[in-house]
Amino acid sequence: MWRVIDTDGLAAVRSKVAPLETALADHRSAVRRVLLAHGRPDVTWRIAVVEQWLVDAAADLSRRIETARLAEWLQQTPGTGLTPPPVTRWDSLHSSLSTVIATSYLAGLPPNEQRLIARWRTATVASLPGAPLFARVEANRRLIADEIDNLETRIAEAEKTLADFPSRSGARRWRQAQLDELRSQQAILRRLASRNPIWFEAGGDGRYMEWIGPEDATHIVILVPGTGHSLWTADDLSVSGHRIHQASSVLSSDGVAVVVAMAYDAPDNVPAAAFSSYADHGGPELARLMDSIGIGNDRHVTVVGHSYGSYVATRAVSELQDLEVDDLVLVGSPGVGVDSVADIPLDAAGVWAGLTDNDSITLTSADRWQTWLEKIDLSPFDWKTWDVWRDGTYENLWFGTNPAHPSFGAQRLEMFEADGHSGYFGGSSENDQALENLARVFVGLDPVLDG
Repeated sequence: MWRVIDTDGLAAVRSKVAPLETALADHRSAVRRVLLAHGRPDVTWRIAVVEQWLVDAAADLSRRIETARLAEWLQQTPGTGLTPPPVTRWDSLHSSLSTVIATSYLAGLPPNEQRLIARWRTATVASLPGAPLFARVEANRRLIADEIDNLETRIAEAEKTLADFPSRSGARRWRQAQLDELRSQQAILRRLASRNPIWFEAGGDGRYMEWIGPEDATHIVILVPGTGHSLWTADDLSVSGHRIHQASSVLSSDGVAVVVAMAYDAPDNVPAAAFSSYADHGGPELARLMDSIGIGNDRHVTVVGHSYGSYVATRAVSELQDLEVDDLVLVGSPGVGVDSVADIPLDAAGVWAGLTDNDSITLTSADRWQTWLEKIDLSPFDWKTWDVWRDGTYENLWFGTNPAHPSFGAQRLEMFEADGHSGYFGGSSENDQALENLARVFVGLDPVLDG
């Protein structure tokens, strides 16, 4: 299983607690005896020295006892035995005081106490607005560990039934494919748990958010991916997130953090992406989860939406309740459901759009199809006419006005020679040039504009 309780270690910790408590009691008795003789002038200075030494020793023993107890509580399976006092105190605060006060209390605890509360109150801490990064990551790692255990059970069941199918039969191959998929998912979750997950939901295509960078970063970049992405593409999205973080950190010494926000149900494929329902449902859902991070409004926040994610990100920005967004960046967009920046609740100077000339998303332009049909000159195989696809200025895309068209009113970013629809976030010299220009927006610098 994913988590193993070290029973020998637990017994060893318990065996140390009692002697420490006895030693502490002995020291306190010694302090009291010495204090009774405090009235003797000839030993007053000695008493002061001994008293201080004993008080310091008692304090040290108290800390050691508390550490031993905390280690024992961390080994204890949540929900068994007595609830540890730190968790009881947290329960009292969380139930009787505001979320802000309870969160501040949690942030002021040492890491091991945060970990203890995250283990015992996983669901609460995993989604607690403004929870300290350490505690939130610990809680979401526990949620992921639970799902890994669930997959382990399903894998064991699948392995047992695999032998029931005839060798080389279609049914056996189908069952083997299921088993391979379960193992692949388990491996993905283990890698995700090794990073910094700040949101996790199993079921369906799943939901997750990953934090990359320092907790106190001045610049926060929230990446909203598009069609074909889900919990099970977390590895690829993490690569994009790290590239964004690296490119942005080079440009700023103030600290940059990236939040990979796979926090909505994205279309599985291009035909599904023809429908706006994913944005209708995903926008409010993404807004709720972005609000829950508790980033605060004293930082420079950029939301960058790629592909269908640009549509969802635009909807989310309109639905946010707490988080204040400074910049919205739309790249490789099929349209965002509005006609201009005037329909987005941000200053026009904070809305940016980039579209490389050879981005396949422009295939969603009816204008482009019409132009091509007019140029084919009797033969559908007249390849010279394909140069019309390299003109990124068509005004209308699938979900409305092209954000990178002048009529939309956004700040138009130069994307240089980024390689197609997936080339905006680095990976080659041309793509790195486009990413560097985006990173300038992410850290509040002036980028190179198109035209």
